[in-house]
Amino acid sequence: MNIYALTSDLMFGSQMSAAARSSGATLATLGSASGLVESLEDAPEGSLVVLDMTCDAAKKDIAGLVASLRDAHQSARILAFGPHVQEALLSAATDAGCDTVMTRGQFHREMDQLFS
Repeated sequence: MNIYALTSDLMFGSQMSAAARSSGATLATLGSASGLVESLEDAPEGSLVVLDMTCDAAKKDIAGLVASLRDAHQSARILAFGPHVQEALLSAATDAGCDTVMTRGQFHREMDQLFS
């Protein structure tokens, strides 16, 4: 599986890298929305996009970001996660059309399973 992640959290990025390696997945961690969209244009079928809702690009315009991601790769699954106390961010991700939205804790607990 190919995973494309938008995050600015270096520690969480390294945790995602370890989970991806252990499940045999390939992870590309990107720090900008434009880089993510560009990378996704050449992504194979079955790709997963992971959006850290604490990133400025995701917080500012999640609907626009999801639309751009869908334009770049219509069949990619989009998963967004964020702090459980920021319910408005999580709701915005759901409203924008993310396939899966979960809290940061849920994502952390289920990361190995999601990446396999």
